Amino acid sequence: LLASVLSIVMCFAMLISSTFAWFTDEVKSGMNKIVAGNLDVELYHSNGNVTEEKVNETTNLFIGKDGNAILWEPGVMVYEKLTVKNAGSLALKYRLTLNSNFTVVDGKSLEDVLKVAIVSGEDVNKVGGDRATTLENLTFIKFSEAEQTGVLAADEAGKAGDTYAIVIYWEPSDRDNDYNIAGEELSVDLGVN
Repeated sequence: LLASVLSIVMCFAMLISSTFAWFTDEVKSGMNKIVAGNLDVELYHSNGNVTEEKVNETTNLFIGKDGNAILWEPGVMVYEKLTVKNAGSLALKYRLTLNSNFTVVDGKSLEDVLKVAIVSGEDVNKVGGDRATTLENLTFIKFSEAEQTGVLAADEAGKAGDTYAIVIYWEPSDRDNDYNIAGEELSVDLGVN
């Protein structure tokens, strides 16, 4: 009896396996290539000495006409025209800031007397002529507030970019002699990020 039951089970198993089939199908797509974009910002500067030059970590900005450091005194004005360009293939959102490191002697710093203004738009062309035209209608701010932001689209690569002028000026006052400290010099290191 046990052998008959076993043979019946074996017959059913063979019958099921002979009528059961696996159906398969497959779809393939073409190969899509995903390419990372290129983010590349360039900064150019010009002033009374330089027509237009690419800025890098060794470029000295805010220097005198002789190419040396500015000798700060009442009435001195210096400027840099800066152009931010998109040299990559992605849209670029930027923040241009002025970084400064002032020395302090006897509680005094050039930060107290130097004024900074950021000029944009059509007024940039007024910077660099005579001092009266350059200083006319400028709004001066603190060095820590010197910041400009903008966006350059991806299709602006290779185009003109956004141009700003940064003007630094020591407006003469009756307190100027307080900053003439015998034996010690007040100084400032200036740059942009």
